[in-house]
Amino acid sequence: MVRGKMIVVVSAMLFLVASVAQGYTPGVPTGLTGAPGEGTCANCHDNLNTGSGSVVVSAPTDYSAGETIEVFVQVSHNGQKKWGFEITALDDSDQPVGEFTITDAARTQLDVDGDNGRQYVMHTEAGTDEDVLDENPGWTFDWTAPAGRPDVTFYVCAVAANNGQGTNGDFCYTASLSSTVTAIEDASSWGRIKRLYQ
Repeated sequence: MVRGKMIVVVSAMLFLVASVAQGYTPGVPTGLTGAPGEGTCANCHDNLNTGSGSVVVSAPTDYSAGETIEVFVQVSHNGQKKWGFEITALDDSDQPVGEFTITDAARTQLDVDGDNGRQYVMHTEAGTDEDVLDENPGWTFDWTAPAGRPDVTFYVCAVAANNGQGTNGDFCYTASLSSTVTAIEDASSWGRIKRLYQ
């Protein structure tokens, strides 16, 4: 019986070591987007914003309260061939804002930090696009604005890896995108009149 428990413990330890060596491909730790108070993917990988590549986050720069918008993230770096990312959305007080929705479960996944409530979208193992050279196809998901009128900043950190054993030779990039709620929040007649004289 003891021997069986030892085998389980050893197996778990080997899985943990393998996950670290692969750069947390199956399950990325949260809190690595470069947002205020967070680390980045360079905590485990190398070369933060020092390479020739980049990460871009694309989304509408304004939105209506309650609107669902599409967000797109893409990372590139010549010669690299494995990719990953993590993104979160915060308001002006660095509090989590809105709701992410996974629209491509094969390539992206959602996690929530139990301590601060921040939501994170990140790659899955299939979404690392192993052996795709120079630029990955990108990741797409939705974000729904809250009913109020807070501005939002999307913070993202991405990895352009060399698909080697370990993390040497990997490059990490951060970016952010700020969006603002539009004034179209009241569709009533009185709301339309007020907007005419603002």
